Amino acid sequence: MARIAELLRGISLPDLVVAIQRNWRAIVAGLALALVGLGAWAGYDWYQARREGEATQALIQAFGEVRKVEGAKERDEALLKELRRIAEQHAGTQGGGEALVRLGHLLYEAGKFDEAREAFGAYVRDYARGPRRLTAAIGKAYAEESKGDLAAAEKTLAGAIDRGKGDPLVGEAQVGLAKVYEGLKKPD
Repeated sequence: MARIAELLRGISLPDLVVAIQRNWRAIVAGLALALVGLGAWAGYDWYQARREGEATQALIQAFGEVRKVEGAKERDEALLKELRRIAEQHAGTQGGGEALVRLGHLLYEAGKFDEAREAFGAYVRDYARGPRRLTAAIGKAYAEESKGDLAAAEKTLAGAIDRGKGDPLVGEAQVGLAKVYEGLKKPD
């Protein structure tokens, strides 16, 4: 910072005008590049915001439509279908991620542990920085545990605990890991 101030003190206004006149093409090109970059960033931001809004709207609409379905089993099947569609069509958005986590929970409750593990695993893989990453990792581990794959559950939970420092759900992951260790006969 001090170096820049020294450079600016040594330049007089006439010298600055001459330097601008000599380098006007480079200055204009730099400004044009900056404007193009700013425009591209703004366009991408607008596009992403639009995608997020569409995903959120799709979730709201799906839950509204599913409420109209008669019968618990039919309602669950309709919701599973809608959540799969939203997760696929809106991949990469928070709404798509939310659909994956909810899909995993529904599949787990239905006893479809392989499918639940896949849904939770997709969130863990595709939304590594997502707000529900620890929830999804715990769900994946519980599905693995339910299938009897305690080694995979141990690996999933240990990784979730390492990556989830400071998350309030770390305690649940630690309790789950303790249960897995108990099942693996690792009392230490």
